[in-house]
Amino acid sequence: MDSDKLFVYGTFLWEQTRYHFLRNMRFVGRGKVQGCLFDAGPYPVFTKQNPAERLVIGELYQSDNLINYLHELDEIEGYYPESKNDSLFTRELTKVIISQNQQENAYIYVYNAPVTGLECIVSGDYAQYLHESSTAWVFFFGSHLLPGKFESGISPEILQSCPGFLDNLKLASLNIRKDRTLFPGMSHPQGDKIQGILYRLLFQQIQEILDPIYTKEQGLTRTILKIQADSSHYAYAETYLPKNIE
Repeated sequence: MDSDKLFVYGTFLWEQTRYHFLRNMRFVGRGKVQGCLFDAGPYPVFTKQNPAERLVIGELYQSDNLINYLHELDEIEGYYPESKNDSLFTRELTKVIISQNQQENAYIYVYNAPVTGLECIVSGDYAQYLHESSTAWVFFFGSHLLPGKFESGISPEILQSCPGFLDNLKLASLNIRKDRTLFPGMSHPQGDKIQGILYRLLFQQIQEILDPIYTKEQGLTRTILKIQADSSHYAYAETYLPKNIE
């Protein structure tokens, strides 16, 4: 064989769903390879698209009996050495950057299908991406724009915030609840917009802190809307609205 090492970047990483297949291999260390990572749903996929511009972060493993592991891994990854065109992944050699002065040759599984429509994992770090994916944007408007209203009244951990707005909508009416909180209704005149703030929160906080307040106590509905963040960027965000919007 050309190498006794394997570089992994997705579900075979330590603490991920397929790590147990590598448990008897020797962990060499973390490393980087040139290429791009994309989210294919249940797993990420690696391609050599724009290899000089991006790095993918993963783990390097070694075994004197690597060939015995590869037979099983080839089957899992849908790699057929005798019919590469029919393979979901191909197994190829790549250079793994361990440090500034150390590189190793290792096998890697490369996606053998188009990545059109798949989200690029820009960081190249699947573990970090999974952690960040457990968060969501929440859009607040109306009385929550009052200074400190959201931060002091509910106090979840805010990971990020930025202004946002809904196009072609405007505040149409105010419903005063028993706790004196104002909840704007909406109408749909062309050309207007609702200004607000986007907050990135842990999704667990949305379920455990915000939902009890807004869906149970206030009788609102949590839904997902497309929120404009600036002239060229938008985010799909959770927001709480009256069940019957006039």
